[in-house]
Parts: sequence; C-alpha cells; structure tokens
Amino acid sequence: GNVLESFGNARTSRNANSSRFGKQLRLRLKSPGSPCTDLFAQTTTYLLEASRVAGRPQQERSFHVFYELLAGSSSGTLASMGLHASPSRHALLRAEPPAAGGPGGAAEEASRDQCRFREVREALGRFGLGVEAEAAFETLA
Repeated sequence: GNVLESFGNARTSRNANSSRFGKQLRLRLKSPGSPCTDLFAQTTTYLLEASRVAGRPQQERSFHVFYELLAGSSSGTLASMGLHASPSRHALLRAEPPAAGGPGGAAEEASRDQCRFREVREALGRFGLGVEAEAAFETLA
C-alpha cells in the first residue's frame, strides 16, 4: 500500500490522496483439494498520469514520493542529490500548500511526508530492494 500510494498518488483539489493510476489486484487460491492453500496476489498498474510530473493545477501536488523524498532525507543526502528540503525551491514541485493552520496544513503535510518516506524505505527494504530503492530516489532527484 505505502509504496503504490507514494509513487502513484497525489494531492488534488478534491482528494488529498488521489490515485493517479489504475490498478487491478488479482487474487488466486490453489484449486480445491490441493494439499496447499497458497494465496497468490498480483497487482497490475496501468495509465500512470505522467503529465502530473511536469504540469498540474497550482493548488495540486505532483506524486507524493517527490515531497516525501524532500521531507524524509537528511540535509547531507539532499545536498548530494542537488536538492533543497523546500518543495517551493523546485520548479516542478511548486504548489499552493494547504492553509498553514488546521487539519491538512503545510506543517502537518510535511510531517506526514517525512513519516511516509520512512515507511516507504522500510517497505522496500523488506522486499530486499534497499539498494535499488536508493538508486530510484537518486533518479527521482
């Protein structure tokens, strides 16, 4: 869930966690009478809204992963990738943040991004993709 949401969802004017891709989940059980009752799951992703990276309405955000990378990385890591912690310093990430106070405010959103980045890194590590994840984050930068 966290990895798919991070790389495929964005904040829109109508939904703070809007899926910007289609996905299909197939679940299969081995046939009845089989000595094993293994469960097989496969997720197929299609129609990624790639245009959201370069253009979107001003009050909306690009994919969560970009903001999570900025909020969750150390200043040294950001500097090594040529990034700044503030999304407003990156032309492709500029957006009007939610109101400063109250639920969904800019500070709350940044804190949520930081937590989600940690969760995404941990999830990718559990899949044995730690090195590949770091390479993917460098590519995103």
